[in-house]
Amino acid sequence: MKRLILPTSGLVLAALGLWLLPTSARPLRFPPSSQDLVRLSGPLRVLPVPLAWQAFGEALQRQDEALTLARGRWLISLMPEAEGLYAAMAWQLAYHLATVSTDPEERARRVREALILLEEGMRERPELVDLPALAGFLLQDRARGPGMEAALQKVLGESPFLRASRYLEVAARLGNLSGGHSFLLLRLSVRLVELGERKFAAQVLETLAQAEDDADVSGPLKALAVALRAEGPLDLSPELCTWVLKTEPFSRKPRLWPCR
Repeated sequence: MKRLILPTSGLVLAALGLWLLPTSARPLRFPPSSQDLVRLSGPLRVLPVPLAWQAFGEALQRQDEALTLARGRWLISLMPEAEGLYAAMAWQLAYHLATVSTDPEERARRVREALILLEEGMRERPELVDLPALAGFLLQDRARGPGMEAALQKVLGESPFLRASRYLEVAARLGNLSGGHSFLLLRLSVRLVELGERKFAAQVLETLAQAEDDADVSGPLKALAVALRAEGPLDLSPELCTWVLKTEPFSRKPRLWPCR
């Protein structure tokens, strides 16, 4: 019996070791970061993900900045290869939580927290052009609000437009920005849909639609945002399907859209 148990145990342990191998192809660093250690846990790390998403959503509903940051970082640690998460969390801080307060300095402080989160992402994923590009966009966009330029300058200790230009310089060194910020944010919305965060994606699309002068673009963006916010399976009209499947970056992920 012992002769049978030992080889069987060896096979079980070998199979378990293979199952727990990191799913990402990124090489491990030495010393490994906390996210590297999470990746080493293999498929087991996805078990608390639904709970983490629920906890993050509850923190957002409570409009608790500290709790949102803490639970957002927990979610990121469970899914370090999910490229859209840093951007999604930063978006929530800069647009959702920041608009709760009417005080420009309070809003500016939450924009600063969004930038800190994006900078964490830049250190962890230095190859992603989206993160510094989004940081530059957030600063430029938020600084245009009433009283926000002075508030951001006070909170950041420098001109928000100067800080934004540095982020954009980093982004320009990483990749081509010829598509502009709008394209990068559209790509963020696609990644959020992939993550199952349809309402977050809808927020991004609504913001872009408000800034878009061309009705042929703003109309479909608003319609897609409405569809993403609806409960139940995603349902697109034939006209919206046609637009999505011929418009980048949506057309790059045809499996996301219930179109035939």
